[in-house]
Amino acid sequence: MKVALVTTPAGARSGIGDYTRHLLPYLRERCQVELFVESGREGENGEDGARPLAELRPREHDQILYQLGNEVQHAFMAPTVRAIGGTVVLHDWVLFDLAVAASPALARGGWGGQRLAAREGGLRQALVYARNRRGVVPRDESAPPAARGLSRDRFDLPLNRSIVRHADAFLVHSEWMARAVREDRNARTPLAVVPHGAERRWRDEERAAARRRLGLSGEWVSGFLVTSLGSVQPHKRVASLLEALALARRERPGLRLLLAGEARPDEYDLDGAVRRLGLSDAVRATGYLAEERCWDALHAADLCVNLRGPSTGGASGGAFQAFGLGRGVIVSDLPENAELADECVVRVPHGAREVAELARHLIELRDDPERRARMEAGARRFVEETCHWGLVAARYVEALESFPSARGARRALVVGLLRSRRPEA
Repeated sequence: MKVALVTTPAGARSGIGDYTRHLLPYLRERCQVELFVESGREGENGEDGARPLAELRPREHDQILYQLGNEVQHAFMAPTVRAIGGTVVLHDWVLFDLAVAASPALARGGWGGQRLAAREGGLRQALVYARNRRGVVPRDESAPPAARGLSRDRFDLPLNRSIVRHADAFLVHSEWMARAVREDRNARTPLAVVPHGAERRWRDEERAAARRRLGLSGEWVSGFLVTSLGSVQPHKRVASLLEALALARRERPGLRLLLAGEARPDEYDLDGAVRRLGLSDAVRATGYLAEERCWDALHAADLCVNLRGPSTGGASGGAFQAFGLGRGVIVSDLPENAELADECVVRVPHGAREVAELARHLIELRDDPERRARMEAGARRFVEETCHWGLVAARYVEALESFPSARGARRALVVGLLRSRRPEA
């Protein structure tokens, strides 16, 4: 089987791009894969030999596969999905950032934006958009300063119909996402649920060694360390995590938190929150880390926390990275987390009890090394038996072999047959 895989170039900073990079070697063991990226960026892939999307010819491939989620730099895929179809690996249900980047009128607001909101989201989302018609803007550092920021409504604006209504088939990471796609399309849809992937990266090395490499010392090396991997922004529930840490430290003052990820000071005032809660000696923020350093941050942890809410509906790459390092994870009790193995996660509900419940779990897991060890063993089993990249790639191929080809390829075939029957002049 020959697959055209449309993705971000290797040089892009992209969580979904990282996902694709880890999957690709295993996928190439099972089928022939040719990479296509945004035209003009093909040089960023070095030896991978990616081609510009403009050169994609549907009938030259058995399947067209898009790795797509709520990222500004995925906007270039939307017109191609609408035009020729294909199979979308839908990493997020909410595609607000992608939609606004693909259709700049959404950011400008006005009646043009209103019309596009109706096209991309239907009547309900058009009404939500109307509350903020001065403009909803992407999270994009290249945008003018006055246009930066987050719309208050972004999580209520999936704006995903260019993708969900026009793709021919889907690979998704949860049954929740599968139901959402089917309900929105209200039609028979080729679809398969494939877990997010993870690699076997657990180590025999002492955690203290990784902590020292991260520049930690003293009580940070010898104490109880919680790691949260991901950008420091409101919907990662950082505020709740800090409040829970402060509450738990009243009983267990040795608890410490490492926030491993890019700071977003325009979205969340981390320094101010840390000072207000008296956590200056208990919280460290690393800023953006290269992936290998992220693995150190996860290996260094006694426990990981990866919260979401509001959610875009996607699987948490940070949680799966933690499983790959053999670490148990506290996650938000969201529908898209239902397929995570119970033996390696603890779920915390949103709502009034979120902070208290999270604090309680931090204390209980801090005091119960045997339970933590069981969670860590469970994480390794989950990787080995369910979500290792090799298993994920096998399920990709099984699904793709059962899906119809992209309608663009089918159209080209029909046109070719008709032309072949024409009498020569």
